[in-house]
Amino acid sequence: MRTIEKHQDFESRFGEFPELLFARYDDTRIYFDMTRFLRSLKLDPERKISEFTEGFALWIGNLGKVYGIPPDELFAVDSATGHRLAEESLALPFLTCVDPVFGVYLLESMSQMLSVGIVCSDTYILMQAHDRFTVEELISTENSNA
Repeated sequence: MRTIEKHQDFESRFGEFPELLFARYDDTRIYFDMTRFLRSLKLDPERKISEFTEGFALWIGNLGKVYGIPPDELFAVDSATGHRLAEESLALPFLTCVDPVFGVYLLESMSQMLSVGIVCSDTYILMQAHDRFTVEELISTENSNA
């Protein structure tokens, strides 16, 4: 596991998980802060990170191989905070470990994409409806369907 000395500012990448923050640490790797995210959920970081690395070892190893990430670069420690970090490709399996309901959502979404050819998040659908219609139009549509 590598130790990170300097990095760019952390940024949120997923609207549904605003506390899951990512930062670039060198020219090639982006990591997310597992410790900060788990603390934001009031979960024990050490226990949950162990659960993730043990329970998802097959996924972690295969993602490393597929993306050509050396095993010692999959995880890191931020020298400034002591926080445990993980390479960005591990974000979705990590979220699945932390929130199994999210894992089910991912599987359902993938099934929909394979059978229908497209999938949109609920957040995206609501944003598009909000951008396209006024509140009055949405209420009118709801009342006419009743």
